[in-house]
Amino acid sequence: MKFKWKNWTGTIQASSYRHDNSEAWIFQTEDGEPIATLTVMLEDAGPPPPGCLYVKDWSENEGVLQALVEHGYVYDTGQRIPTGYVEAALVVKLAEIE
Repeated sequence: MKFKWKNWTGTIQASSYRHDNSEAWIFQTEDGEPIATLTVMLEDAGPPPPGCLYVKDWSENEGVLQALVEHGYVYDTGQRIPTGYVEAALVVKLAEIE
């Protein structure tokens, strides 16, 4: 699916984390070059509930949550899951990414 964030335009591709097989979203250029992993796996919290993802919205990913919401790809539940010194956002998927 088309996605614009910061100065990049590209697509989001679905993958999965090896540890728990939860869904991962990868943002890449139109040519397939990876830009950022938009989600995060939280080993201590376990996989997200069905139909949900943990979004990484800190450090180099700051602002990605707002962009995903504005594009209509996710709904922000407002729930935050602590992971170290930061928190991941629990979101509901509104779009199926392939």
